[in-house]
Formats: sequence, C-alpha cells, structure tokens
Amino acid sequence: MMTRYCDEEIVKDGFSFFKDAYNTLGKLIIRENEWSDDVGGRFRAPVRPIENYIQYINENQIQSAKIYMSSISFLKECPSLKRLAIFPPVGFEGEIDYTPLYNLSSVEGLICGEEEYCEIDFSKMADH
Repeated sequence: MMTRYCDEEIVKDGFSFFKDAYNTLGKLIIRENEWSDDVGGRFRAPVRPIENYIQYINENQIQSAKIYMSSISFLKECPSLKRLAIFPPVGFEGEIDYTPLYNLSSVEGLICGEEEYCEIDFSKMADH
C-alpha cells in the first residue's frame, strides 16, 4: 500500500508548515503524535520533542502556529507567536487547559478548533 502525503504541507528545516495563500509558508504545525490530515494524508516531517519546537520558534521568530497538543503550557516560552490555532491531538479525550493563554501578551489571533470544549475567558486576556 502506497503512503499518501498531505497536499497542504510544506517542509522547511525538517518542520511541517501548512501552505498559505499562493503556496507560501503558513502556520508551523506543532503536534505531539503521528496523525493524518482530514483525508488520510500523512505528514512528511516527523513529530519532534516540544523542546525542538520551542527552539525553532524562537530562533526563527515564528509568528503563527497550528497546535495539536494536549498541553499548551509551553507557549510561555514562545513570545514571538502571535496567531494560534489550537486543537486537541488525535486520540486525546480530555480537556485542554487554556489558562496558559491568560499570561500571553503577544497573542493577536486565536482559533479554538474544538469550540464545544473550548472554555476561554477572553476578558482575562484583554488586560495585556
């Protein structure tokens, strides 16, 4: 059986990014486990330890990320991130703790992928 890869992925420096308009580099994909896109395509770049993502974000001043993690506490170590899309990882059935967002002053855009489970008090973010 042949492996089909995600058509929306661009690999740069061994990290996965989603394609943006005109096939340019979009959001960095941060994920904690192997998974496929919505139609069964696999990503080419491997899953990495969170420390590798943090280092890459900071060294390259990455500003946007699509996050598939059960914990977002690492975000405090990534001050350059301004636009976030947060989703539970495949197979995760718990609730994500969104309170680490309250201490981030740099966030300008936020998408919560599982809105029915997304409990964010946006008034706590407005003070920054």
